[in-house]
Amino acid sequence: MKKIYNLGSTLFVVALIAMAVAACNTMPVGFLRTEGASFSPDTLNVYHNPHASTLRFTDNLPWVSYRIQGVAGTNPINYELADVKATEGGDAEKFKALAQKGLLKVDGGMIVLMQEGVAELPNGRYTLSLRVYNDGHSQTIDDVYTIIVGDDEPEPEQINP
Repeated sequence: MKKIYNLGSTLFVVALIAMAVAACNTMPVGFLRTEGASFSPDTLNVYHNPHASTLRFTDNLPWVSYRIQGVAGTNPINYELADVKATEGGDAEKFKALAQKGLLKVDGGMIVLMQEGVAELPNGRYTLSLRVYNDGHSQTIDDVYTIIVGDDEPEPEQINP
């Protein structure tokens, strides 16, 4: 009788372990959530000719967005340019080529556009879609950011202390 009880208990434990192992194999690793993800502000004005009084002009600094908000997931979370729509005279193919040349980067949820890249773009409005991905998950955030390219940067407002 004891042998039957021990055999039954052993089979039950083995079956339970087998089910647990089988269930773990079908679960995806980590998670990624982008619902409601956005930039604030969601538009960046860049210029072919930065104003001479700015550090961007003197130090050749890039144009940088704020970090995207509302993205959650298992680290590391990666970002890349997924698509570009161009209007008002813009050229989407030239904009995409900047990413391939390294003149446009999406690092850590921030969009970084080098001055050399702006020089290659015609004036216009560029609406960007980003691909957000991590291990086992990928989502595209459509039309999440807009870059407006113009000729001359207006004089910055002076803030008195």
